Amino acid sequence: MTPVSQSPDDIVASMRARIGRESEPVRSPGPIEWSDVRRYMNATGDVNPLWGAADLASNPSRAGSLAPPAMILDVLRPEPDRDIVDDRGERGFPSLGGLAATIAVPGERGRLNASTDVEWMRPLHIGDWLTVTFTITDVTLKQGRTGPAVFITEERRYADQRGQPIALVRQVTVRLLGPS
Repeated sequence: MTPVSQSPDDIVASMRARIGRESEPVRSPGPIEWSDVRRYMNATGDVNPLWGAADLASNPSRAGSLAPPAMILDVLRPEPDRDIVDDRGERGFPSLGGLAATIAVPGERGRLNASTDVEWMRPLHIGDWLTVTFTITDVTLKQGRTGPAVFITEERRYADQRGQPIALVRQVTVRLLGPS
């Protein structure tokens, strides 16, 4: 029996059922440490003297010192064996790609980041232990020059160890579909 392929409209209709569903909170595997900040600074070339500034004699861990804000997008790490893609193409851990990355889209032939907007509530500090929740807020089908595309909008809410908001990230991911 030959499988019946779904139309782009059917794909989007089934994906819209995920709108408004919030993920379980995902906690970073540990607090942000000076070694994390140092690796980030080395990788990005960001040499801002504010990052990790502390009186090292009284605070060798640099706890409470400022960390680069954009690090927030790269602090989540899955536990070993949790970031595995199953036979349906779904990923169990909403990793760096977010919850949208866990959604398998039939006929997908490519992914693009259309936009990422970050709203900061407070600075990021060394010692913060982050938790993030993911919510799909919109799914839209658009016709482009190369064919149909599904636009998935996701919100990520980052909070610290006390549950205080740090940032709200809104990201739009484009899934390019095969010719219809």
